[in-house]
Amino acid sequence: MTKEKIQDAVYTRRYIYNFHYHLIWVTKYRHQTFSTKELIDEMKDILRIV
Repeated sequence: MTKEKIQDAVYTRRYIYNFHYHLIWVTKYRHQTFSTKELIDEMKDILRIV
């Protein structure tokens, strides 16, 4: 029996994992969340780190 490797998965000694994230920001009543340049830049930095 041959096992095919999962595409884009990370294989370690004991685990196999493949993470995908789908982020959606929808605020109630669709008010503008990131209303200042500082908030926008801070969120961009956080997402780059993650």
